Formats: sequence, C-alpha cells, structure tokens
Amino acid sequence: MWGIYLAFIYASAILSCLGRAKAKRNDYFAAIVHMEPLVRREQALTENFLDVIRTEEAKLNKLEKEIDEIERVLPKPGYTSAEMTKFIGNSVNALKLIQRFVHLWPTITTTYNGENSTLQSQKKLKRLLTAYQRDSPGESDIKGAIDAIFRLQDLYKISPKSFADGLGPRSHRLIIEEIFELGFIALGAEDYWHARTWLREAYERFHPDARQVGFVDKASLLEYLAWSEYKTGNIEQAIELTEKVLELDPTSESANTNIQFFEEDYAKKQADPSSFKPYEPPKMNWTDKYESLCNNQEKMDPEVEKKLFCRYEAPSPLFILQPVKTEQALLHPEIKIFHDFLSDYEIVYLENLAKNKLKRATVHHPVTGVLIYSDYRISKSCWIREDEDVVVSKLYRRVQHLTGLDMMFSEPLQINNYGIGGHYEPHFDHAPSTYANPFSHKWRNRIATALLYMSDVLQGGNTVFVSAGRGAITKPQKGDLVFWYNLKKSGEGDDSTRHAACPVVLGTKWVANFWIHEYGQEFKRRCGLTKEE
Repeated sequence: MWGIYLAFIYASAILSCLGRAKAKRNDYFAAIVHMEPLVRREQALTENFLDVIRTEEAKLNKLEKEIDEIERVLPKPGYTSAEMTKFIGNSVNALKLIQRFVHLWPTITTTYNGENSTLQSQKKLKRLLTAYQRDSPGESDIKGAIDAIFRLQDLYKISPKSFADGLGPRSHRLIIEEIFELGFIALGAEDYWHARTWLREAYERFHPDARQVGFVDKASLLEYLAWSEYKTGNIEQAIELTEKVLELDPTSESANTNIQFFEEDYAKKQADPSSFKPYEPPKMNWTDKYESLCNNQEKMDPEVEKKLFCRYEAPSPLFILQPVKTEQALLHPEIKIFHDFLSDYEIVYLENLAKNKLKRATVHHPVTGVLIYSDYRISKSCWIREDEDVVVSKLYRRVQHLTGLDMMFSEPLQINNYGIGGHYEPHFDHAPSTYANPFSHKWRNRIATALLYMSDVLQGGNTVFVSAGRGAITKPQKGDLVFWYNLKKSGEGDDSTRHAACPVVLGTKWVANFWIHEYGQEFKRRCGLTKEE
C-alpha cells in the first residue's frame, strides 16, 4: 500500500511542476550550512517514526524499509562537524534530504493514521512534523538541488550512473523512479541533453522482462527517451526506441504518430543534412576555459612557473615578529596568496557570527546595475561592518597593514557559504566600462579584492582566472588570503582578473572577502608611467 502511495506522491510532484510557491522562501539549496538543521530534524523524525513503525510492523513494513535506508546514511548520534559536512556536502544526499522534506515527511501525518496506532506515539509524531513544516524546504529547493546535479554532471563529466550509485560509501542511492524523475523534469524544461542522459539511465536499469517499476511505465519511458534522442539529433535512435514502444503496445496512437514523424525527418536529413538543427546546450565564450581549469586540465607555462616564488614577508611593522607566508601565485594579473592568515579560532568565530545572518547572494544586473538573484551564483552571504564586531574590526586592521590600502574605503566584510553544487560563474569584481556602474558613489570602482578561504573543500570549489594565462588556479586552503588588484594603476579595469568559483562536488565551502574601493588610495597605489600599467 505504501509503495502505491509513494508512487502517487512522486507522480503528483512531477506533474504539479516545480514552480509551486511556498508561503516562506528559505532557499535551503543556496547554502550548505543552512541544511544542517534539516539533518538534525530528520534525525529526530527517524528516531520517533521508527518507534511508531515497530508497533505496527505488518502494516508499515515497506515504510520501515524506506526509513531504515534514510537512517543508514544519516550521520550517527554524536556525529562530528566533519561527518556532518561530508554528509550534506554530497549533492545526492542534499537532493534526497530536500525531497523528503517536500514530498515524504509532510504526507506522513495523513498516511499514518491507523486505528491500531498508539495514540501517544501518533500525537508526538504529528506535533514534531507540524513544528517542522513551518520552516521546511519547498519545491524551489528541489529545483535548485536538481540544477546543481546537472551542473556537476556537465562541468565534471559525472555520469548519471555515478550519481545514482551514490557519491561515496555513505551516500544515498537513487531508484529508477527518482532517476526517471530527473529526466522527466529536464524534458519538461526543454533541456533535452540532460533528459536524454537521465532517461537513458532509467531505461538501462529496467529488467528486460519488466513493463513497469513503481509508477514508471516502460513504454512511456521509451517514448520520452525517443523524443529526447530526436531533439538532440539522434533520429535513428529515436526510431529504434519508438519501434520498441510499438512492440510493447502496437495500438499506441502517440508511438505510431511519432515514428511516422521521425521517419519523415530522417528522410529529409538524408537528403539535406542542413535541414535538421538539433538542440544544443547554451555555451558561453569562456565555457571551455572554465571547464578545463575547474577540472585541473591546464598546466601553467613552465616559463611563467619558474618566475613564481614563496617567501616570508613583513609588509608592515605589525608583521615583524610573525612574518606572513607569501606565495606569488601568478604574475599577470599579480595574485598573491598569504598562507595561514586566519586562525582556526577566527574562522569558527566568523562562521558562527554569519550563520543566522546569511541570505541568498545577489549579483549586479549588467544593464541596470540593480541587485538580483541569479542561477550563475549559488551561495548565501551576509555583510558585517567594521564597527559591528571586535574580531572583524581587528581583521580590517590586519588586512590594511597587509595590503597597504586604506580599509576605510572597503565594503563591509562579506561572508559566503556555498550551496549544493555552489558556484559563481566567471565575473569581474569591478564594474567594467561596458556595464552599468553600480559604484557611481564617491568611493568609485573596486580597486582590489582580498579573498579569505575559511574551509578546505573535499572536491571542487577552486577559484579560476579564465582570462589569465594557463593554469591560473587557486585552491581553497583553510586560513589563506588571496589578494589581487582589479584595476590597473591608470584606473582602467584589468580584464585578466575575470574569475570564477568552480562548483563544489563534495564538502562545504566558506569564504569571506573585502572589496576595497579606489577612493582614498591615490597615494597608497600611485599611477604608473603608462596607461597599461
């Protein structure tokens, strides 16, 4: 019975479309740290629900199996912070966690309503679920998590099979219905490339003799897959798949119509290959460079690499007793990494300071300059002024002594926690001359960036400079500060500083940054002799 009901839930969720609005939008998918409460809630739910299930083992046998699978992968009681990070930093675990809070747990109160239930257990469970439902993920969080899966699939060439089998030993595995769901959602969004790969994976997992698995009908699956193959240019494959549909159901009206349509288009393509234009995923001019850098496929030019160095520096008297470990990471643009700049105490302090202040990160619209949400930046951030906190105030002072720039003209400290597959596509920190300038106030443009890594990342999450030379990468290393100038000495924007944050595959990524403006720096960083300096 439960299996039928669960199938109904999945089918209803797919057909209801992912855009259904919630009363309160929390954007759980946009910051890993905000998913920690969901794990703790789910631990409480599984503990309470297992007590109930065991009193009615015969009635809820299938449901108990589902809950046991959840309990299997959840961090165990007494878990460490590292275990929590490893769990929710896994994109498949994060997707499944959000899906359960949207589709599974809210339905338990109506499904679990048997006359033989112990009244006390039932009331306790309902109270718990009702309390959690006031601040739970919504359909937009599921969409965000699925987009993250597709993003990781594209950039890191992770196959649907790898996702479905689980990214690691303590990862959820996806069943056929869930694999089909991802393909169906992509198809509905006219994202035919992802639809084809996920529907193909669902089909390959069907037993040869099976006609249906859960709510997934094999004939329907083949029709969806055939259409995806057709839209991506594989007309012969679409015909072959449609023939298999007709073997299962010779009377299928849609299959008979489709095969005639496919065969006509195939004949046209044979006669004139230019007559058929398959769907192609959108591609930016920086896509290839971005992908190769994020996948560590580019090696730095040896002639450049041999000019780089590491040394101890004392850029001001503040650092005489404890010089800074300095690495010259790149020459053009000049990028320096100051290792171990932040202490473990400062990192934990800043994370705790930020957790309850984090909001969905925004970007400046390139035409209007207005702040907007965007899929090309997935994280949550907050801003902390110098006068708000003594630790932050001391950090301002140390960065000023390190860089030699006047921090009076810096924007507040921004702290970011990246979400599921969290990333920030190639962008400039300053306002290029072709963009609407959001910094038209007296502080003018952003002259420099100080980026502080507050965590190590298990996989992914590199900062890459897509307009610089080969192998221009900095890897997240807890405590490091990365510094570069966004503007040339002339005040013109330096196009080589275009950079990106690669998607996080496993783990969680915390960063903080100062954006320092050019006003007040006239005698801190003097003009050069030429416009190009």
